[in-house]
Amino acid sequence: MFFFTLIANMLIQREYFVYFVPRRAVVCEKILEEEKVHHLLTIGEYPLNLIPLDEDVLSFELDVAHKEYLVDGDTTSLWHIAKALHKLE
Repeated sequence: MFFFTLIANMLIQREYFVYFVPRRAVVCEKILEEEKVHHLLTIGEYPLNLIPLDEDVLSFELDVAHKEYLVDGDTTSLWHIAKALHKLE
């Protein structure tokens, strides 16, 4: 019986999914390409912008947004915050 299970497992095609939250990271995709696994994956993004913490409290959970904007000069996080607020209206 073990032999048939082993053969059945070998014939099963597997699908692998990688989802970035809330946006894709180009750096991560480049690493996946360098490791030659990019073509084996289905890559997507899930726009989880606002997370309800309580009845009247929403959180963006963007821990690095402050640093990205002030230190790195990267306004990407601000764009995502504005998009989430617009969606909330």
